[in-house]
Amino acid sequence: MDTLFPLLISLLIVFFHIIGEKLSEHIERFHLNFLSLAAGLMAGTLFLELLPRISDGEPYWGGLIYVVFLVGFVIVHLLEKFLYQHRSIGNEFVSLKSQFEFWGFIAYQLLVGIINVVFFEAYGNLAVFVLIPFFVRAFALSVSSKHIIEKVAGNRSHLLIPFGPIIGTIIGLLFIHNNLQVFFILAITTGVIFYITVRDVIPTGREGKPLYFLTGILITITTFLIIGGV
Repeated sequence: MDTLFPLLISLLIVFFHIIGEKLSEHIERFHLNFLSLAAGLMAGTLFLELLPRISDGEPYWGGLIYVVFLVGFVIVHLLEKFLYQHRSIGNEFVSLKSQFEFWGFIAYQLLVGIINVVFFEAYGNLAVFVLIPFFVRAFALSVSSKHIIEKVAGNRSHLLIPFGPIIGTIIGLLFIHNNLQVFFILAITTGVIFYITVRDVIPTGREGKPLYFLTGILITITTFLIIGGV
């Protein structure tokens, strides 16, 4: 795998995030539009690309590959429940929640970088198309991340949020060297993405813009059919 392409993609994701932060005051009123579009793209990619791809790991892991997928799903759920069932109340809980969201953003950005490498290992240069949802979501999340950074002002670790994908990509390039590792990381990160998509990414209740969500789904289906015909 040419390491240049994953690094370029991570730089582009960071660029989208920084541009989103700079324009946050102007685009905040369109925040739900971007989130709904990103949700459609993410859901489509999850069901059409990531979940079917896990089965490709069976020759290397056997049925355990699905256990790894489940572990990724469960880890995020347990972390979230630890926070929301924490007995702290008042300002202490609010502070804990802000810190959890802050480090959650950093973990997500690092994960995006690692996923970037895994996708290029699994898809080759076609990974660019599969990674499209992460570009849109980086732009949409830039508004949310700015508010969270303000809550934990003074923490220099906030630099990890926009530049997390680059760091994650470097980690992936250094430590992912064979198909055994590729499919392990793919399965566990797909479990994480599955939980995040169903629980947090897709707007619920009265929130969200169904037309933008459907647009994201249709874009993913079109991309899937084009790639499938290559």
